[in-house]
Amino acid sequence: MAIIKVEIPLSLFVHESPGGYFHRVGSTKCEMAPDYPARLFQQRSQAGIIRFDEQVVPGATPENLTLPLWERFRTERTRDTRDDSLVKLGMARRDETGILRPTVTGILMANETPEDWLPNAYIQAVAYRGVTAVPQSKQDPYQ
Repeated sequence: MAIIKVEIPLSLFVHESPGGYFHRVGSTKCEMAPDYPARLFQQRSQAGIIRFDEQVVPGATPENLTLPLWERFRTERTRDTRDDSLVKLGMARRDETGILRPTVTGILMANETPEDWLPNAYIQAVAYRGVTAVPQSKQDPYQ
């Protein structure tokens, strides 16, 4: 069996399809509300900006991540090294000097006392009733 790995970097550009601007919600693509592309243009115009959860935490090292807290996201088939696994999970990335450091995501998800590193950061999660997060029709409210 052959495995092909394709990495497509995030684009800083906003792309319009012939039918308008769309974004993915689960496995469905939905048309963007008029203000959504405006916010997206504004975000993307600030090229090179990294989202908050992808930023490295200065002074932190991979050793600050608790093994059982991040290793639970690996599968039995995972053969990656610790560092590669953390990068793929978005829990670590290299800083401007090339040193691997935990990201905000890594500290929040895999450190036993994230408040020591990020006292005002938190994880917000939502749960949807039913089996889909996509409204059945355009008249149904999304949230």
